[in-house]
Amino acid sequence: KEYLKLMPASAEEAKRKGNDCFREGRFEEAIRLYKESLRLIEDDTALKATVLINSAEAYRQLGEYEKVIDQCNLAIDQVVC
Repeated sequence: KEYLKLMPASAEEAKRKGNDCFREGRFEEAIRLYKESLRLIEDDTALKATVLINSAEAYRQLGEYEKVIDQCNLAIDQVVC
């Protein structure tokens, strides 16, 4: 039950918490929260693209460059399609 209280209630909240973790240098936690945000997004392609770019930057900070490319490609797909 306590764990559920810690879970973000919306995509925006998950993104905000992910951004906070990113600023604190907690990149793995930021990625986890960005993934949660993506799971919660319904039809907002602009928000989805933003979260994917944020995720790409967190992966870049970790040196996971293949994942950076993957996330950027997914973000481009959101705004092009």
